[in-house]
Amino acid sequence: MKFQIRTSNLIIGRTNLEYSDLNMGMVHGLFYPETGYRIVQGVFQLFKQDKFEEYQQCRDELKLELLDENGIVIPTNCIHIEDYLSECNEATIEIKIIDVVGWESRYVI
Repeated sequence: MKFQIRTSNLIIGRTNLEYSDLNMGMVHGLFYPETGYRIVQGVFQLFKQDKFEEYQQCRDELKLELLDENGIVIPTNCIHIEDYLSECNEATIEIKIIDVVGWESRYVI
């Protein structure tokens, strides 16, 4: 299943969320940036620079949302993107979901 990540009305990327650890309430996978990602990419660079408090504050201000392929917002506690695009042309995404039971019933096959 394909998911999108957005801030405000700007889609910044997509992911298939190929992996999960539902005991921890986590889903994760590769992150594929869209054009809008360039606008917010600097926030995720802060994490690589070990500026964790600043990163967390700026990331939270983005109010990132996870949308399913029908455009429905899936409630999350946290969306974290690890951006290594400049080093190895790859980025990953890790999402802490709120409703594990709902996730399992809708998105786990």
